[in-house]
Amino acid sequence: LMLSFGFNFDVVSDRRDLAGRTGWSTIVKNPWENSFDHIVYSLLPMGMTSLSCLYFSLLLWRYGSEFSMIVYPSTINPWIYTLLGSIIMLVGQFPGPQWFPLASNAGILVYLWTMLRLLHEVRNDMLQAGDLGEFLHAIGSDQVSNVMEESERASTTNNKEDTEAPSTPYQIT
Repeated sequence: LMLSFGFNFDVVSDRRDLAGRTGWSTIVKNPWENSFDHIVYSLLPMGMTSLSCLYFSLLLWRYGSEFSMIVYPSTINPWIYTLLGSIIMLVGQFPGPQWFPLASNAGILVYLWTMLRLLHEVRNDMLQAGDLGEFLHAIGSDQVSNVMEESERASTTNNKEDTEAPSTPYQIT
């Protein structure tokens, strides 16, 4: 964060270059210019943030596809939103000086919107887990245990009557 502030607000040096005003495409097109060290240092914080968001969105997508309480039939499910948002945020760091301010901020905005959308899925997943917890608690409570014990007693008394019953079903008594 401090690195980003230092280069974007020209605190580190007095040179007026494209640091904080252009993306990775400027470095890719002309990789060996002397003033690009400031550009690289200004892009590193957001680049690392974008990569970490991409990694965590892959983890969230995997959770939603394999372990969540609501199972979707395909891997294209609502848990993929943050993956798409982080890819858009990463792509927004690439344009040159003309489009960088718009693309960078739009990519961050789209990522934040997809994160808010995913929070809705997380909330639904937590509600489903809570419902499951209440159900399991009800199964383990004494009221259900008493019902189970009564049904077991009834089945054992029926078994005793069945053993005392005639050996053939057609025997008239």
